[in-house]
Amino acid sequence: MVNSEASDQTHKRLFIGIRVYPTDNFLDVYSYLKLNINKLARVKWTPPENFIFTLWFLGKTPTFFINTLN
Repeated sequence: MVNSEASDQTHKRLFIGIRVYPTDNFLDVYSYLKLNINKLARVKWTPPENFIFTLWFLGKTPTFFINTLN
């Protein structure tokens, strides 16, 4: 899987990763931590449907090069 986060129109921040499908037990712990850690610190939480195990961070990559990665 190749995913990206926009940085500008000519480049994107790319990474290669594996989508993660969390178990119910994991989601219970995740919810507990999210609720309790937010009381202590500002954390940006990723929605479970967007969990990715990053294998390789490609960094800022020219957009013209992206199609060659697919």
